[in-house]
Amino acid sequence: MKKLIVVFALLLVGGCAHSGVKLATQPVKPIDPVIQAKQDFFERYHFFITRIGTVSYYQESLGVTDKENKIFEGLKTIEEVNKFTEVFWKARDTDPNTPENEFKMLIDSRIENIKKEIFARDLSTPGLRFEGNGGLSSDLARVYLLHGEPHYKEVLLQNQFHVDLMVWYYFDLDGKPLFRFLFYNKYGLYRLFKDYGVTIDIDYLVDPSFSPLREISINISPTAQDLYDLWESLAYREPSQAFVAALLEFSYYSDVVIEGGDGNKRFGALDPIEPAVLTAEKYKPRILGEPEDLSGKEMLFGKYLSFIPAHFRLTKAVDGNPSLALIVLYQHLDWEIKDGKAESKLALNINVFSKETAESQQFSSILNITLANADDARAFKNVFILVDSFNGATSYGLTKFRDFAKKLSPGDYIIDMDLLDLRTMKSGINIKEFTK
Repeated sequence: MKKLIVVFALLLVGGCAHSGVKLATQPVKPIDPVIQAKQDFFERYHFFITRIGTVSYYQESLGVTDKENKIFEGLKTIEEVNKFTEVFWKARDTDPNTPENEFKMLIDSRIENIKKEIFARDLSTPGLRFEGNGGLSSDLARVYLLHGEPHYKEVLLQNQFHVDLMVWYYFDLDGKPLFRFLFYNKYGLYRLFKDYGVTIDIDYLVDPSFSPLREISINISPTAQDLYDLWESLAYREPSQAFVAALLEFSYYSDVVIEGGDGNKRFGALDPIEPAVLTAEKYKPRILGEPEDLSGKEMLFGKYLSFIPAHFRLTKAVDGNPSLALIVLYQHLDWEIKDGKAESKLALNINVFSKETAESQQFSSILNITLANADDARAFKNVFILVDSFNGATSYGLTKFRDFAKKLSPGDYIIDMDLLDLRTMKSGINIKEFTK
């Protein structure tokens, strides 16, 4: 009897199938190719799309002038996406005279390093993986994509007071920390600490309502005692003090913030990197002359054929006058090798324009940089050189910029800076504004 019932049930199911009764299925909706193309681009490169300031370099191809992120959001066809992508990278090409786009190659190589999990077997960060912390959209990826591998990394494991912590430090040549990134592992992934303190007042640090220590506490709702114990654990039991410093101060330099720079007086370390060419009005071509005959000289040439990427920083000195710092990577300079040493000779020419009177004044200085060991010119690939620090450039009798700036009348100024290698005629150009 049971066998008959089973056979009948099978016949019934088969009959339903033949009669056209089918299980309901949800049709797969194809993904819009435009949406897919934008998603693919955004996933890889969204940390580099600028969000402040109107750009005009899409005008010729897309017929639009707007903030770059708004232009990207408004793309409606594959053709527009392709045009945007082409202009996006062209504007960021640090050496237009070469067929390669070196900046894009650098970023793509970092993306591949992220996919290869380059820190998973690093002894200073054992087991650290991008994939488990948000992949290309994570805070870890954002810092790495913008700045590369840190000069110093350290992990502090969880204890009864705080969660797992990790610091990434980036230094300049003087050993001053340009950036101190602090990550904390809460709820299963590393997040970036951004609530940098301005005081070490103990009442502030242990106040559960305001204390930045709340983010790294092992407790969801820490008490004042919890926060006090946490601070004491870091301040008195953490040998390197790297984590305490990263809690209180993001950078040695007051004009460097973790994010939210203004592109002029304040630099945001997490802000999208400013394109190499913003507008034709801002970067005008210079006729610089011919390189000298370098035959017979042992030369180590920089990474780019015609361009010297450099960061010019204007700050206020103790006396309130503008002070100029110039930061260049070793690998971006041309070096002449002599007796085991490396020498680079640059000219710094600055035109200072008054916004009120339109009058201009000129400042010039010769910058001679010498490395005691020629191999250092190859070895240091991510170290910054402060050529003109708060103490002024090596100008060999010429007026230092801070002394030149003292003579300027109070007002608003635009400064147009040219950095020129006197032998190879490679150059770097930058424009900034300041108020005295």
